[in-house]
Amino acid sequence: MSKKPIIKVLGANCGACRNMYNVVTRFVAREGLDVEVEYVHDPQSVLAYNLMTIPALVINEQVVMVGFRGAPKIEQAIREHLNHTH
Repeated sequence: MSKKPIIKVLGANCGACRNMYNVVTRFVAREGLDVEVEYVHDPQSVLAYNLMTIPALVINEQVVMVGFRGAPKIEQAIREHLNHTH
């Protein structure tokens, strides 16, 4: 039995971080994706990824995007990465 892919948005509860989380959750719902989505804003958890910039998009513990780059690029990153993990 395989586990569901996990998509995390790492942030600090700032506008760009919330925007990325909203884009991810809307895209997942619209596409009917069977994934878990988490919004990680605990500073210690975010720091564990050794990133200098947030928000960040993490899929199955791999950082796939840093910074808010707009919905189309976020959706493309999710599509591409989920296709590689299945």
